[in-house]
Amino acid sequence: MIKKFTLLLTTIVVLTILIVSCAQPAQPAQSPASETQAKTYHWKYVQAVPAAAIHINNTVFLPHLENIEKRSNGRLKIDWVNWVETPYKGSDALRVARDGLSQGCEVLFGYCTGDAPMLGAPELQYMAPNKVGLPELYALYGKVWSHPKVKAAVLDKTMQDFNSVSLGVYHWGPQPFWLTKEVKKPADFKGMQIREFSAEGADMIRALGASVTLVTAAEVFTALERGMCNGLISAPQAMLAGGWYEAIKYVYLSNTRITANSFTINKKAWDSLPPDLQEIMSEEIAAACAELNVANVEDSYKLYELFGSQMTFNEDNEEDYQYIRNLCKENVWPNWLKRVGPQGNDVLNMCLEAMGASERF
Repeated sequence: MIKKFTLLLTTIVVLTILIVSCAQPAQPAQSPASETQAKTYHWKYVQAVPAAAIHINNTVFLPHLENIEKRSNGRLKIDWVNWVETPYKGSDALRVARDGLSQGCEVLFGYCTGDAPMLGAPELQYMAPNKVGLPELYALYGKVWSHPKVKAAVLDKTMQDFNSVSLGVYHWGPQPFWLTKEVKKPADFKGMQIREFSAEGADMIRALGASVTLVTAAEVFTALERGMCNGLISAPQAMLAGGWYEAIKYVYLSNTRITANSFTINKKAWDSLPPDLQEIMSEEIAAACAELNVANVEDSYKLYELFGSQMTFNEDNEEDYQYIRNLCKENVWPNWLKRVGPQGNDVLNMCLEAMGASERF
């Protein structure tokens, strides 16, 4: 009797559990889209400026990276990493982006013309037809990079070739000559040794009668201090961040060019982001690039004033500017065309047209 009762009770319990479980609403399976929305992304963006350095790039970009994390509710965090924290150099940037060695990196065009010579076109030295002030010079380079055919042939094609996406172009400061020996006129460069980071810049230095010193950014200060070179072409922001200004006594203020960078993301990494995160990141990086391109002018003037207390500044005049420009027209621009081949002529002509220059090749 007890056995029958126990069996009956067990049966009732089992049936009750089944009835209750059937009464519970089925939990829907999480869709792939929902899983993507819930996923978090922790990326690195490798670039030239240490996060702790006093530099306009940090002042502008770091708040926008924080905005990305806040607007995404922590789903997308981007670390601002310096090249020296990696096994790579700035000249490796396109390959780093292509191979996904970092989700993002700064492609400084002058560093990368060895891998993509066409990148040299929009910042060939002395394309501006006349000597102008910094606001006008930045405006001219803005016209070049906003030219749709230049962008398509140079930036878009390079990104496609290296499996990458550009979220914006941002500029460094102007590129005068920082020297340990005084230069008052272009002829004074003869016999000097100058550090430059691009093939086009090296052509210009040789055309001036000087020699090119090839050292990395990490070696610049030692090279200056030990007399391995007599100066370099660089932005005032880099002079401050690198501490190189401590070895400099003179500046030859001549606006050789405005260099540019692409905020570059590996395409596979970019495609892995859901649309809402792509939108947030695109908006913040575009805003940062626009802000930096304006802020660079005022920041450069402030740094010139700061350095003026310990350096002697000599500025070119229109005659000197035209003298160096003719050297570039005869040596730098044609050498670049040889490196890129016949397709370079149209691109160079579009850049010159955007600059308001009359020359055509």
